[in-house]
Amino acid sequence: MIATRDIAEIAAQLLLRLDFSGQSTRELLGQRDISMQEATRIIGKAIGKEALAYVQFPYQQAEQAMMGMGLSQDVARSFNEMYRGLNEERVRPLEKRTAANTTPTSFEQFAESFAAVYRSPEGAKARGR
Repeated sequence: MIATRDIAEIAAQLLLRLDFSGQSTRELLGQRDISMQEATRIIGKAIGKEALAYVQFPYQQAEQAMMGMGLSQDVARSFNEMYRGLNEERVRPLEKRTAANTTPTSFEQFAESFAAVYRSPEGAKARGR
C-alpha cells in the first residue's frame, strides 16, 4: 500500500527533472509490505475500534455491493478481477524492494490522517451519524 502523497512527490520530482523520454514505468512499493489484516488492525486502532475485523466477501457478493453503490457491472467486475489477482498473488511487484522504490509514509501515518477525517463532522455525516 502506498500513500498518494508519496506518489505525487515522486511524480513531481520526475516532471521537474524531465530526465526521461517516451513512456516509462516507475514501480513504487510503499513504506513496507502489509497484509489486509494488519491494515485493518492499524485503522481500527486509529479510529478507536480495536476489535475491527478484516472480512473478505465472496467475489459475487462484492460485485453486487459495488453495483448497489452505483458502479457499472463492468467496473465492478474489473475491481473483482484486480482483487482476485491480488488475493491469489498473481499481481505482485516486478522489482525487489530497494531504497529507490520504498516511500516514506507509513500505514500508521495514513491511518492517523484517515482517523482525523473519520472523526470529523463530515466523516460522521458520511457514515450516517
